[in-house]
Amino acid sequence: MKKPIHWIILGGLLVAVVALRALASSSETTAMTPRASEEWSRGQFIGHTPVKQPVTLQPAPDGGAFLVWPNLDGQLELAHMGVDGEVLLDRVLPVEAVKARDPQLVVGLEGRLHLLWREQSGPHAGVHYAMLEADGTPVGQPQALSDPVGRIGGPPRLARDAKGRLHALWADDAGIHWAVLDSEGRMVREPALVIPGGRSPLVQVDSGGRLHLVWQQEARINTRSVHYAALDPEKGALGDPEEIAEILLTDRLQLEDVAFGLSEDTGYVLWSEYDEGFDRYLFPYASFSLDAPQQKQTSLWHLKVGDGPTAISSLQGQYTPLPVAISERVTDLGQELAHYLISNESAVASGEELQLQIALITVGTVGIEQDE
Repeated sequence: MKKPIHWIILGGLLVAVVALRALASSSETTAMTPRASEEWSRGQFIGHTPVKQPVTLQPAPDGGAFLVWPNLDGQLELAHMGVDGEVLLDRVLPVEAVKARDPQLVVGLEGRLHLLWREQSGPHAGVHYAMLEADGTPVGQPQALSDPVGRIGGPPRLARDAKGRLHALWADDAGIHWAVLDSEGRMVREPALVIPGGRSPLVQVDSGGRLHLVWQQEARINTRSVHYAALDPEKGALGDPEEIAEILLTDRLQLEDVAFGLSEDTGYVLWSEYDEGFDRYLFPYASFSLDAPQQKQTSLWHLKVGDGPTAISSLQGQYTPLPVAISERVTDLGQELAHYLISNESAVASGEELQLQIALITVGTVGIEQDE
């Protein structure tokens, strides 16, 4: 049985994203060093978040980063980290949030912050949007985007296109809904049901402004299918959905996480399965041409170091090769891996110490490589 990990928001998360962006801007693999160097800022405590509620992080115009997370009181908290990892701002956001979950953050072309989150329960349950100044001051009034009677399932998603428009997606009992706001936070396309029966949406926006969607559906009893389709935001037309994978789930086999990334001409869907009986993970991924998704290819990848992934995250946008961050378990963590630590708690299995590390992998035309 897996032991729940109480995630602690560390400055090390900023380090991982900085490294991820560096990989995205260069075709050369950056060699990791077994000890801290000047390129790595010192990790520092910022705040707490409930179990399995990771922080959302976006690069700031000044070269630092903005972080948003739900604190233990259910409120949303914002931090602005400087280039060297110093805390420039840390405040609870003055937006009405009682039991906030799954915040999504986008930095607009003008430097303002666009925030999407869901309220889990109470009179304000549903998906909410707010626009903020860089210091967290609200601009205008927050908006409720979802139908108040719909039960929201899973995190909403927020993406910005090249014109500065914001695309919000979320799932409820009816399926996946889509709404568009302009750069000033004004609604320009009212929420509409675009994928009946869909759940757990993921979205990427390509350089031409098209939206690429990946979602899950209940195919049969104990079976989850993963689908892909492109969405034309101008016409509001969804292309023909293509089933990318079919995953058999049992009391023993669980779906841990699904991620979606784009290169210039290829889509990648990566997911993690956990076999509770053998306490092991499977790491399949599928690749397909954006022009011919029906010609998908699926492979199973084995990590060079560690066991997992327990979580997967890809950059927004198109990158060749595509950098992806994963969280994985490691045993007997040595000094050479100490700079990867993201948790101060450990699980013990079979007398060995289990801890978590962040790893960066590169998905390219010839498969996946793990950067150590």
